Formats: sequence, structure tokens, C-alpha cells
Amino acid sequence: MKDRILVSELSDVLNGKNIVLYGFIDSIRKLGKLTFFYLRDGSGKIQVFFNSADLNEKEYKIVEHLRNENIINMEGILRKRPKNQVKNIFKGEYEIEGKALDILIRGEVPPFEIDKINEINESIRGRFRYIELRNEKVRKKIIFRSNITRYIREYFYSRNYNEIETPSLIKSTPEGARDFIVPSRNYKGKFYALPQSPQLMKQILMGSGFEKYFQIARCYRDEDLRADRQPEFSQLDVERAFIEESEIYSEIENMFAYTGEKMGFDINIPFPQLSYDEVMEKYASDKPDMRNPLVIEDHTVQFSVLPIDFVQKAIKEGKKIRGIKIPICLSGSQVKKIEAILKAEGAKGLISLSRLNNSYNFTLSKFADKSFYDGFDLQNNETILFQIGKKNESVLNFLRNYLGKEYDLLKGVFKFLWVVDFPLFEYDEDEKKYKPAHHPFTMPVNPEQLFNKTGNYKDIPSRAYDLILNGSELGSGSIRINKIDTQKRVFEILGLSEDIQRERFGFFLDAMKYGFPPHGGIALGIARMAAILYGCDSIHDFIVFPKTTSGSCPLTNSPSVIEKDFLDELSISIKKDNSNEN
Repeated sequence: MKDRILVSELSDVLNGKNIVLYGFIDSIRKLGKLTFFYLRDGSGKIQVFFNSADLNEKEYKIVEHLRNENIINMEGILRKRPKNQVKNIFKGEYEIEGKALDILIRGEVPPFEIDKINEINESIRGRFRYIELRNEKVRKKIIFRSNITRYIREYFYSRNYNEIETPSLIKSTPEGARDFIVPSRNYKGKFYALPQSPQLMKQILMGSGFEKYFQIARCYRDEDLRADRQPEFSQLDVERAFIEESEIYSEIENMFAYTGEKMGFDINIPFPQLSYDEVMEKYASDKPDMRNPLVIEDHTVQFSVLPIDFVQKAIKEGKKIRGIKIPICLSGSQVKKIEAILKAEGAKGLISLSRLNNSYNFTLSKFADKSFYDGFDLQNNETILFQIGKKNESVLNFLRNYLGKEYDLLKGVFKFLWVVDFPLFEYDEDEKKYKPAHHPFTMPVNPEQLFNKTGNYKDIPSRAYDLILNGSELGSGSIRINKIDTQKRVFEILGLSEDIQRERFGFFLDAMKYGFPPHGGIALGIARMAAILYGCDSIHDFIVFPKTTSGSCPLTNSPSVIEKDFLDELSISIKKDNSNEN
């Protein structure tokens, strides 16, 4: 096949010359003595035609029996097409006048038409994913992701980072999602875990003197799935010693600028920064979509003058009355539609105030006067929608996102944001215990606060940060704890006894005894990055063989039952599940 030419290699230099191509048949059609089809290879596709008048009987039979998705090799003459014929044709400036053709593989008829995959349900497409991947739009997404990782690697190599692989079989150290576990044949009754991330390994690398590390790491988390989550995924993992937050921000911003330039995107740097408290106050979310100009404002003081029992009661209970101003005068029917959508999300009623032609329309108008309206600085043809609830009521984030999309308010293509100054801990009211806001290896801003025995650690700020793009969290990072007394104190606040600390993290704590330099880093989801930059909501098409939302693989029909002999060799028995029995 050394004489083979790829579709992407066609040029004027080859015009009029005999060339050899290999690929798949696509879209056969016949016009009299002419047979047209597209030849599709890994680099693109081009129109081919054969004239039966130029073929002998054997050659004619081969062309006559062509079917879509046959795999062929062929010879033909490259022809430049007239300009008036090249519209909407991929690689349309050329076509091939076929001279000889051989069918290498006929294959069976595919289970669905490759150019109509959107009409096929997910399970069938997943079962025949190798057929779906022949679709040009799907292929482009996989190649798009491949190019992202290529340019990421180029950038970090140019910055003298070491690409280092960390293990995929490690000790289970449950502190986030559930681990996937792997039984050991040599150590009966013991298990490896698949890494949720290389967090501990990369920190140990920092202690080993590797100051600049990155890898495209495989990660595994046994958690409920959604459009932007899979049980196994790849993340860009970056860690550096002797570094501050500002240097990490700059490094990642420059990486995006480099990748964007290579792929034809305009990515403006530096990215803006907002604190966790700011984004929760303005957007009721720690991953706000900054393409959306709408903000949430607190109007509790203005409403405090209204003599309405449920309003006064809510204020006394510490609830807030917060609103979103939209530059449109919404009608009553529009407000009712929005209210119904919010109630389906678990919200309570919606209060609205709008202004049109200098006249106000307010849900609670009989309790309000002009001085009340004046307190909102509402301009003509504007509306404010109010919700009563807790300070960080998530429904306001839902409302903001809904309004932005419904009324076409989103501005810009890519809006990045650093969210910084996260709290170190979250307090779980149900379990009555602290949990890490990011992970338990995050450095607090002031480590001395950990040793204050007040028992209240909710307001301790951390040196953690998230990178947000268009309302999705690309990833998280932090400056890490590098002192053993600080690390053990965090474990203690999280309720881990000395014995549990030794059992789960003994190897890590032992490594810390010998000294870790100050260090920090970040991890960014590759598929999520690719999907957003491409303009998709789901990461499904950016993973070559994805799982379904239930976590199954329709291609391989996994997870599957393991033979009893193999289980016996591993000393594993399966407990009968009676949960579905009456």
C-alpha cells in the first residue's frame, strides 16, 4: 500500500495523474452509464465516478455490485471539478475518474444508516459503536479531542514538565466517590482499587523531587452518571513544587491560549477571578455561566416594609428575598410559565415586579406604594423575579440559567472563570460531621485555625480553586498540605481516628515524614473540555466507547457475570440479591 494517497493529501500537483486510494464506499448513486459514490478514508472523503462504457465485463460487474460500506482499493485519475459544481461537497474541488477497483471486504449491511444516527436509540448505537464511529460528525469529535491532548502535551513539554504515569492498581483510600475495586489472586481476600485520581501519587512525586509533572491520567469513580460524567474518564493532571496560586492560574491560562491558537479558537487571557462567596451571592452557584449577564440581588430590606405575614415570617426566620432583573417586560402568562417550571424543580411561588410605559405591575401590588417601587431602580421594559428562601437557594441558579437561555441573553463564545477561596470544610447536617469541600489534602489559608479547639471549622478558607467554562466545572485544584501535623489534623476534624488514618493513608503519611516541598496543581476533565470547546452539552461523543447513563457498556455487554471457577480462584463468593423479590 505504499503508493496509497489519502484524501487529505490531494492537491493540484496530482491533478490529471493516476492515483491509488483505499477506503469505504459511501452514498452510491447511478445516472445512466455513470456510477457515483464517495470514497471515505480516515482523513476525509471524495466523489468518485465510473463510466461503464470504459469498463470490461469483469470490471463492470464489480462496480455494479458495490454496496455502501464495502471496503475497497481503487485507481483513478484526479480531476479538478468546475467551480460551479463544488458547492456543499466535501473536498469538492476534486473528484476521481475511476479506472480500476477491487472490493477488499464486502461486509454485512450495517444495522442503521450511518448518516442517520440521530434517529437511532442510544442502546443500539452503543452496541454498534464501531459503526456509529464511521459517521463523519462523530469521527470529527474524537479527532477534535485527540488534537486537544496533542497540543496540551506540546505545551507542557515546551515548559519542561515530565510526563509520568502513575499506577492504576492502588490502595483503596475512600474519601470521595466510591472506588471500583479489583480482587487479587495472589493475596486472597484483598483488593486493589482503581484510582479516582492520581492525587496521592502526584504529591509523593513532589516529595521525590520531580518538581514539574503532568499526565493525561485515567480515573475511575463509581458514582451516578449524567451527561457530563462517566465512570471512567481522562483528566489532565498537573502538579508543581514551589508554586503559588497565581503561577498555576497563569500556567493553565497559557496552556488554553496555546491550544486555542493551534485549533483556531480565540481564548482571551487572563481569566477573571471571583471568590466562592461572591459567586454564591451573585449567582447562587459555584460554577456560574459567565456568558449570562444576569445577577442575583438581595432585596430583603426593600421587602421588609411590606405588611404581609408570610413575608415578615420568612424574614424573621432568616430567609432572604432575592431577585433577578431581566431586560424584558414579562407578561403575566410568561411569569406563570416560569413559575410552573420552577415549581417542577421544587421551588415555591414566584413574585414578579415589572415596569412598562412607566407603569408597574407587581404580584403583591395592594401592599405596595410608589416609594416601594422606587427602591428597585427598575427601568422601563424590565422585570424582576423574586424568590424567598435560604441565602444560597440553588433554584435561583436554575432560574438565572433558564432566563439566560430562554431569552437569548448569553453573550460570548468561551467565558472562563476562576472561582477561588473555597471553604476548607462543609458541614453535613444529616450526618453531623465535617466533609472536605474539595479533598482532604487541600491547604488552609491559615493552618493555625485548624488547631483552634472551638469545634467550629465551617468558615476556614482554603487555597482551593475551580476553573469554570460556560457554566461547567472543567476541574479543580489547590495548594496542597505539605506538613504532616496539618494533614493529620485535617483527618482528625473529618472524624478519622489514628487507626483509620494509618490504615487508609499510612503510606502517604510515612512519605510526608521525609519532607514534602510546598506544591500545588490542578486536574481538568479532557472529555468535558473537548465537549464545551466543540459546543456540545454531553461528553458522550468525545469518548470513543462510552458507557450508558446506567453505567453499562452495550458494545461488550458489561458488566457481566464471571465464571464460578475464576471466582473460586479469587476466593470470592457472590451473595444472592433478594432486593427484587416480593
